[in-house]
Amino acid sequence: MIKNTQNKDLTFAVIAGGKSKRFGSNKLLHKFNGKRFIDFSLELGKSLTENVVIIGDSDFPSDLNFPVIKDHYKDMGPLAAIYTALINSETDFIAVTPGDMPLLKKEIYEILLQNISAKKIIAAESEKGLEPLVSVWPKTAAAELKKFLEEDNLSIKSFLNSIGYISIEFKDDYQKYFANINRLSELEELKNSGS
Repeated sequence: MIKNTQNKDLTFAVIAGGKSKRFGSNKLLHKFNGKRFIDFSLELGKSLTENVVIIGDSDFPSDLNFPVIKDHYKDMGPLAAIYTALINSETDFIAVTPGDMPLLKKEIYEILLQNISAKKIIAAESEKGLEPLVSVWPKTAAAELKKFLEEDNLSIKSFLNSIGYISIEFKDDYQKYFANINRLSELEELKNSGS
């Protein structure tokens, strides 16, 4: 079980390969409360481990100062990005986060890490349902994931169901942290909510 604040055996991967079609521009570079979306994710990762990477094919500003790893399987979505993180990690576990949830907190990942298993993926579950991109994966999942992807299966939930996973429920006060921003209108709602 990983417990300490700076986890040496953990890589934090920011999944940043989305096309942002509904948003209209690269939403990860859009600002909220004075910071780019991706900065929230990178700071969250840094609070957990020194091993932080960005997974995606977009061009990112050089001032991010974090390694960017191009997708192993191009244009195959977030499940392929997780695979890319797993095969490029030198640690036994990776934590993944989407780049478009700027309110996620360290505490959520600390709770996931307290439930870590050498064989099982640990995923958050909000009142909206499973949050598969707020999760911790053992590196051992890479082989099964490769087979799944090579059969053109792209659904994270289908993969989790096939391999087995542990979900950790986050209710009540935690709900606001799972705000996912896909449109400018959702960003405006978030700004108006006072978060």
